[in-house]
Amino acid sequence: MRIKPLSGDLVNINYDPTAQRVQFAATTYFSQAQIHLTVSDPDEHTAEQILRLVLRQEADLNSDTAIDLDDFFRFVDTFGTDANAPAWNGMADLNGDGQIDFDDFFVFIERFEKNNAQPSD
Repeated sequence: MRIKPLSGDLVNINYDPTAQRVQFAATTYFSQAQIHLTVSDPDEHTAEQILRLVLRQEADLNSDTAIDLDDFFRFVDTFGTDANAPAWNGMADLNGDGQIDFDDFFVFIERFEKNNAQPSD
């Protein structure tokens, strides 16, 4: 895989061929980007795909760029769990203490309200 950076890119792409993993790192001013990915094999067969990258908001548990009722239901499904529980979802541990509890609930509600605030007249 060849990666050709462009001058002024807001996204740095690192490829680990051993792990076959790609990691994207964004600059401070990043909000979203499109990446044109072309993969080819030694026989010169190629496939192309456009990837859209956006920053995931804290409390966006389904990564759809909105904090809505779908995220709330995912949060509720994991409420009361810790890192050892089968239902654990680390994305719902919003304060990073290894358990999903009322501290995380209050963070979720704050993010939900901020994301869904109605403009004032």
